Amino acid sequence: MTVEEQKPFVMRDDEMGRLDGLHTLCMMMGNDQLHWAPLSAPRRVLDLGCGKWMQDFARLNPETKITGLDLEPSISGPNIETVIGDLEKPWPVQPGFDYIHTRWLIGCLSDWKKFFKQCYDNLDSGGWFEILDIGFPCQSADGTLKGDSHLEKWNNLLIEAANLSGRSLTAAKDFGRILEEVGFSNVSVERSRLPMNPWAKNPNERAMGEIALPIHKACYERLGHDFFCTNLKMAPKDVDADLPFVWKEMEDTEIHAWWPIYVVYGQKL
Repeated sequence: MTVEEQKPFVMRDDEMGRLDGLHTLCMMMGNDQLHWAPLSAPRRVLDLGCGKWMQDFARLNPETKITGLDLEPSISGPNIETVIGDLEKPWPVQPGFDYIHTRWLIGCLSDWKKFFKQCYDNLDSGGWFEILDIGFPCQSADGTLKGDSHLEKWNNLLIEAANLSGRSLTAAKDFGRILEEVGFSNVSVERSRLPMNPWAKNPNERAMGEIALPIHKACYERLGHDFFCTNLKMAPKDVDADLPFVWKEMEDTEIHAWWPIYVVYGQKL
């Protein structure tokens, strides 16, 4: 699998900028905490998909040895080592981690049960695994996201196209159940919401919407070209012709749409 295929939500020319934006959003959702799992001085940590999180965790935990696994790792630090690896293949790491962390993998993997079992097998007894990811489709509680809107049409088409590719966009809601099925204990599922744009009255959510809007727009452009052209056989010019209407609705603060965000963690006993 190519790098771009495995990172549909963050790859393009400005990958690092979007990665930093996603990290900022995670910190805002988590009240500036780097993890939800109840960690206690982990000795060895594995970050699947190297990014800003790994740098921050390494800086705040200088005694922890952190391994980052990615297709093109680019992070370095005194207590960081990086290895090249594909998440859907055997990982070139030594098992026995106290904590395995990952984010934003929806649309990247074809077999979540296999992936979570690989995480379980690479943990030491007592270790924790944690994933944060987005759910599809976006939604609104007040009916401002209309069923006949361009955005809603794209939501449905993206889900259809992703299913045809074998890489579901709706899997996050099932993460807790799958973790239990592969053997995790003390599984916890926490849900929050990521506003589409700065429509919210809550200052924190409004700020999140400001940061999220350009990321959402870039992601939908990328997903539209990748999934629609490949799996629905749409012409690129037809995708490009519809994008401005989708973006206009994404920018409309009268549409109170948001994406569900799931933080799921469990322990290997």
